[in-house]
Amino acid sequence: MQVLTHSTRILGTLLVLGAALLTTGCLNRTPDQSGVSVSDDAGNSWEAAPDLQAENGNRPDVFPPMATTAVAAAPSKPDRIFTGTEDDLYVTSDAGKGWRQITDRLPDAAAVDVQDIAILSSEPNVVLVAGVSNGYGKVFRSVDGGRSFKAVFTTAEPKQPVNTVAFGQGRTIFAGDQTGNLFRSRDRGDSWQRVFSTESAISALAVSGRNLFVGTFGRGVFRSADAGNSFASASDGLQGQGVTVWSLAVGGGELYAGTQQGLFRTTDFGRSWREVNGPDAVRGALIQSVAVGGDTVYFASNAVVYRLSSDGTRFVPRQIDLAQSVSDIAPVSSARVYVSASSENLEQAGLFRNNLPVLQGVPAPAQ
Repeated sequence: MQVLTHSTRILGTLLVLGAALLTTGCLNRTPDQSGVSVSDDAGNSWEAAPDLQAENGNRPDVFPPMATTAVAAAPSKPDRIFTGTEDDLYVTSDAGKGWRQITDRLPDAAAVDVQDIAILSSEPNVVLVAGVSNGYGKVFRSVDGGRSFKAVFTTAEPKQPVNTVAFGQGRTIFAGDQTGNLFRSRDRGDSWQRVFSTESAISALAVSGRNLFVGTFGRGVFRSADAGNSFASASDGLQGQGVTVWSLAVGGGELYAGTQQGLFRTTDFGRSWREVNGPDAVRGALIQSVAVGGDTVYFASNAVVYRLSSDGTRFVPRQIDLAQSVSDIAPVSSARVYVSASSENLEQAGLFRNNLPVLQGVPAPAQ
């Protein structure tokens, strides 16, 4: 079973503020644009999408545009995209040309701070949304492509955001929260069991068969080789002590970790890691998000998205215009990838579709 896994924007993302780089007040320059843009020509031009809007057609009375915090789409339904903000959940069925706010489809949710979205690629109508609603960490599940949702998990205490969620084998779901607890459901969310606890926030999850990888905010990576029954540290080779893992992605027998000290790769299920020998700009840099689509690896540092060229010899950098950082990456085909990007102060963001061009002269990753 192929499973989509997505890097997650956790509450700690606000640590990545840095200096404001831009002077414009809006991602798309005008107050009536949502910050959502689409490129169909390899990023040579961008078209602003209509405002994010509620089911009744009303536009949010906000300026500047809202921040998107996560993005997800399934390869079998590449034009249907889910994205979230710190207050709402949105969906489009036409690749971003028109958006609908669907927060009111979440039970008892006046607002939802979306942390992560996952779609089961073998059943693309099964959608998970993780975040905070009514002060509690929650996981919402849809089995009809987002037309309706059910709250299937709520943290026992308030102020415990669910940062990340992922599908396992069969009917298994995993969810990690801000206090370091990892929960597992074997019946697609109807019942849950805590299977692991660490002293720091769980920031990312990735699944490959029965292997589950858990990224943490300050304690590196843990691995379970038996679908969550037992865990061991899998951080040998990650630089420094107390490494923070912002994102994880698995594909082609390799696991990638975006950390605050660079992009790392393992080919032995986390027994050893090596930093990917990418461009100078990303060596030892913060990698906010990483994703694998087919045989293609994407990762982001600041507002530059990099792609490993198809022949495996070059990294392909592409600047996301008017953005400071990329919070999530969702490849849906060999050519199309969606990213959610934050503009100058991480409170303004947009969603971009981009076919990344190949640029020459960028070093290949270390073998």
